[in-house]
Amino acid sequence: MIDFEAMNTDHILQKMGDSIRGARVSQELTMKDLAEKSEISVTSLSRIENGKTNPTIMILVRIFTALGREKEIANLTTVRKKNQINSIAYSCRIPLVCIANS
Repeated sequence: MIDFEAMNTDHILQKMGDSIRGARVSQELTMKDLAEKSEISVTSLSRIENGKTNPTIMILVRIFTALGREKEIANLTTVRKKNQINSIAYSCRIPLVCIANS
């Protein structure tokens, strides 16, 4: 289980980006393909995958939808307490960054 409270923001963003990239590559999608499906720019997707930006929940919803990962969307929208982050991130196998203040 990932302990988000022990990680700094840069590390969390990098892990999230790595997870998104891994999901994209496993589906044999190019950055252009995923960006188009997500309705975001290739530059934005690149920055997310490289951990250089903290995307909004709406951007993550677009990315997860494009990847066919609706479970992550449901978890993003139902988190109520900060201590739920670890169990949700573990079950989804994707670090969730934007929900810490929910």
